[in-house]
Amino acid sequence: MSTILFSKSFLHKITTIIRNFWWTGIQEDNPTNPIPFRSWDDICQSKDNGGLGIRDHEVVNKSLIIQAAYNIATEKSPILTAVLKSKYFSNKSFWTANNKGPRSIFWSSIMQVKKELHNNVIFQIQAGNSIWSSPWCPIWEDIHNHLLLPVTTNPLPSIVSDLWLPHSHNWDNNLLMQTFDNTAVNEITKLHSVPNNNQDILRWKLANNGSCTTKAIYNHLTSNQIINLPSQGSRSISSHTNQILKKSLENEKPHFYH
Repeated sequence: MSTILFSKSFLHKITTIIRNFWWTGIQEDNPTNPIPFRSWDDICQSKDNGGLGIRDHEVVNKSLIIQAAYNIATEKSPILTAVLKSKYFSNKSFWTANNKGPRSIFWSSIMQVKKELHNNVIFQIQAGNSIWSSPWCPIWEDIHNHLLLPVTTNPLPSIVSDLWLPHSHNWDNNLLMQTFDNTAVNEITKLHSVPNNNQDILRWKLANNGSCTTKAIYNHLTSNQIINLPSQGSRSISSHTNQILKKSLENEKPHFYH
């Protein structure tokens, strides 16, 4: 689940097996077809929303691959990152690597989720990373198009810290206006840096602490899948019953892949 982005049809088959086992268990003699008393989508809702918190395997799979991509981008697995870099992006950064040419199924899976990762992370600027090959600002991918050419008064900056005033973490506005157009200057000056010399940190924007965990990714991917259960009918659940379920489960520790 953490190395291959499986097809939807394959994951659907797994879900079908789990769903059937959930409703029928093991039947050795005279097996019968399962009778689902609740919608599987209802059961997969969070406990706070009246479900049982059973994980959606397709989303779990994607969350684990995004987590793997994050680990490569931040070099949390140095040996793996070094091997992949030498093979797939030796002259580029992870963020500018493409999905062309022969590739392993693992690398292909990483490339499929890279856009999702890119859309939900942001660099916490500290030391100042590569200005050209890392998503340090909203317009980093086409920042070359915002250069004022020819740049004759100053050499082109190679890292973010080259755009700061000497011995500080404050933007050199004069240098910015001599180097970039107004659109780029406005975007860059909106950014704030942490005044220390540690390496820039890639943060998950949707987590309060900025930590990119599989659980945080899963919560984001399922945030648009929340189903409000009806107050009447076979699928309804009263607020009183929901509170009882929450109370009975609040001391349980949920199991999750990390």
